[in-house]
Amino acid sequence: MNIKIPLYFLPTLLFLILCIIPTFTILWAFKRQIANKKSPLNMNLLRSPGESLNEQIRDLTFDIIMYLSLIPTCSILTYSIIVTEYFSSGKHFNPLSILIYFLAIVGGGAYLSTKVFKLLKQRNRLRLGYECEVAVGQELNNRMRDGFFVYHDFPADGFNIDHILVGPTGIFAIETKGRSKPRVAEKENWKVEYDGKKLKFPGWTETKPIEQAKTQAVWLNLWLSKVTGTQNKVSPVLAIPGWYVKRTAGDMPVYNGKNSEFFAKGKVVLSPQQIKAISHQIDQVCRTVKPSSYKQED
Repeated sequence: MNIKIPLYFLPTLLFLILCIIPTFTILWAFKRQIANKKSPLNMNLLRSPGESLNEQIRDLTFDIIMYLSLIPTCSILTYSIIVTEYFSSGKHFNPLSILIYFLAIVGGGAYLSTKVFKLLKQRNRLRLGYECEVAVGQELNNRMRDGFFVYHDFPADGFNIDHILVGPTGIFAIETKGRSKPRVAEKENWKVEYDGKKLKFPGWTETKPIEQAKTQAVWLNLWLSKVTGTQNKVSPVLAIPGWYVKRTAGDMPVYNGKNSEFFAKGKVVLSPQQIKAISHQIDQVCRTVKPSSYKQED
């Protein structure tokens, strides 16, 4: 079966080839260059604060770049088809065909532009969460000087525990929530009230972060009991970076991500041997980041 390509499509095909070849050439050359090298690291790395969010941000950034590149590419391709079909072949303009091509360009551009806008909004929400987790995580790292082991982005069953502290005063599961502030009356809109059941922000109320923090602590408690064979209480903590937290009731700590010294001020409940055993189990689960500088194909 012979497939004949109309001559007026050849410029369009040439345009596509010229767009694709440089990209694949660069990737092929880079892969050849690193083929005989490997990373000196022979173990996985610990997860950083916001590791999961950072991965999602990278994926969204790739999608955004792809859709942005499609907007001019589709328009140029459509224009190329029009030019080659109606000029190179000597045909006359067909108003209906021109209208169809025009609607295709406008419709495709509108769809891609809407898609990019939604992805940008989604990525910005993830960036807020990521930056807040990094801020809280960096502050929690200071507790190492008090004998704590600090872990971030612990992968659990279908969710991630943002931070885990294991030290003399116990085990803490910290959930971080990033919430933006309104610019209107900014100095007055910086307080959040916690009454033990809900969080009262300026203009809205939330209960899910409290429930989430407690649920994750319960899950971690059951998991540690299973893997260590001992019963150890896990205390839930909620961090809301950048806000002034006013607590009127409730026994769960809710703080603004700063001044984490209170974790080390409680009663000593874990021995060094217990801390080591618990930390060993958590370390194994959190050490999942593979070196990627010289990643080889399997």
